[in-house]
Amino acid sequence: MSWQLLSRFIDSEHFNKDPSLTVAYLARYADHVGIHYALCSKLRTFSYEEIEFFLPQLCHLIVSVDNESMALEEFVVDLCEESVGGALLTFWLFQTYLHDLSAKPASEAFRTCRRG
Repeated sequence: MSWQLLSRFIDSEHFNKDPSLTVAYLARYADHVGIHYALCSKLRTFSYEEIEFFLPQLCHLIVSVDNESMALEEFVVDLCEESVGGALLTFWLFQTYLHDLSAKPASEAFRTCRRG
């Protein structure tokens, strides 16, 4: 898909109604820094209540996808500053990942969790 076509779709009314599309496209285009940044900017247009359900998926993307973009991490940090519930949920998720990854402390995923 060309960037122009994808950009038009991201800006469409259909895309603006459902945060699940943004999360799905974050996973699909995780290795494209520019697209990743645009999608994280789109996530900022949704309220915490609309995003809360997807927080485990977003944390999983942060841990499991090796990407040079910091946009998703910055989005989750900002979300945690807005919501105590979001901060607790994110903390628990990263603690779980740290426990699961404790056998591989040199892995990039482990270092990402410690940073989060």
